[in-house]
Amino acid sequence: MSAPQKTARGRAERRELLIEKIVAGGAGLARTDDGAVLVPRTAPGERVMAEIEPGRAPRRGRLLEVLAPSKDRVAPACEQLERCGGCALLHLAPAAQRRARESIVREALPASLRELAIEHHDATPARGRTRAR
Repeated sequence: MSAPQKTARGRAERRELLIEKIVAGGAGLARTDDGAVLVPRTAPGERVMAEIEPGRAPRRGRLLEVLAPSKDRVAPACEQLERCGGCALLHLAPAAQRRARESIVREALPASLRELAIEHHDATPARGRTRAR
């Protein structure tokens, strides 16, 4: 990936990142020499430009541009996505959403249970809410 753009101490930096996987909470994880960075609305395998906030790892990033989109990226079906924040994976195709959720569950399990079969349940209908505040 590209070297970070120089910034004043304590300021956000723009950086090109490679998203490795989706983690709990729905953000994409990228690894840098400075530690992990979490960037919402990204997909595994994507190359993105992000603005990274200073701080301790994992640092938070804001997606600025998708440089090389994943084959799993889709146009979100909801116009309220950015305002609502309730559907962290809506930018992913349904099969990719399922894989991301399964991966998150497996990583939360003790190592001895990670190979168990997981039964999927589609409780939320299309265009249904996944979070309420």
